[in-house]
Amino acid sequence: MVQSVEKRLILSLQSLIEKVVYFYTAENTSPDLAVHEIRKSFKRMRALLKFYADLPNSFSIECTLQINKYAKNLALLRESYVNIQLFDEIISKHIIISENKIGQVKEKLLAKNKILIEEQFIKKIDLKSFQNFINKFQENIKNVDFKKPSKKEIFNQLCISFFKNYTIFQNYKTCSDGEYLHKFRKKLKRLYYQFEFIKFQNPKYFELKTEQLHKITEQLGNDHDLYIFLKEIENEEYNFNNSEILLIEKQIQHLRELKLLKITTRLKQFFSDTPDVFNLKMEKIFKIS
Repeated sequence: MVQSVEKRLILSLQSLIEKVVYFYTAENTSPDLAVHEIRKSFKRMRALLKFYADLPNSFSIECTLQINKYAKNLALLRESYVNIQLFDEIISKHIIISENKIGQVKEKLLAKNKILIEEQFIKKIDLKSFQNFINKFQENIKNVDFKKPSKKEIFNQLCISFFKNYTIFQNYKTCSDGEYLHKFRKKLKRLYYQFEFIKFQNPKYFELKTEQLHKITEQLGNDHDLYIFLKEIENEEYNFNNSEILLIEKQIQHLRELKLLKITTRLKQFFSDTPDVFNLKMEKIFKIS
C-alpha cells in the first residue's frame, strides 16, 4: 500500500501543476474559466501537501507560500465573475427595479470584472517568477532524497483534519456569519480533497463520505457567493436606495436560510461519528497497530 500511495501522490501533484501551467498560459480559454480551474488546482495541491506536514525538508515553505499568494491574487477576480452571474439570477429576475438602473449596475459589474482581469490575472503574472516556482515545485516532487508520506503520515493528517472540522461543527449554527462559514468550508474542502485522493483504499467508506462532503462544500460555496454578492451590492457606487437594498437583502437572506437548512442536515449526517470513532475506523482501514 505504501508504494501505491507514494506513486499516486506524486502523480496527482504532477498532474495538478501541469493543469495550473496550462490554464495560466492557455490562449483559447476565457480568463474567468482559467481562474476557476487554477484556483481549484491550487486548493487541491494544498490539501495533498498536508500529507507531507510531518516530514522534514520535503516541500519548502516558500513553495506553499507561493501557492497561497497566487491563489489569493485570483480570489477577487473569481468573486467578481460570480457577482455578475448572481446579479442576473437574483436581481434581474426577482427584484422589481427599473430596467435603466439594472442596465447601469450590470455595466459597472462587467467593468469591474474587466479591470480585475487586467490587474489580477494578466498584468500580475510575472512569467519568470512563475516559471521559477513551477521548476522548484517539480524538483521537489521528483527529489528522490525527500521522504514520501507513508500510510502513517496520511492516517495522522486525516485524523487531524477530521478533528478540526468536527470541532468547528460543534459551534455551527444556521445563522452563523458568512465569514465563519467560509472558513469552515475551506477546512471541509481540504478534507474532501484528501478523502477523494485516498478513497481507493476503502471505496465503501470513502466514496460515501466524499459525496457527502462534495454536496456540503458546494452548498457552503453557494452561501459564500451570496454573502459576498450582498456586500458588493450594498456598495454606494451602485446607487441602490434604501428600499431597493432592503428588497435585495430579504431575497438573499431567504435564499441563504433555505441553503443553510439543507447544509445543517447534511453536516449532522457527515459528523455522525465522533473523532474517536473516526480514528478507530481509520486505524482499521490503514491497518495501524
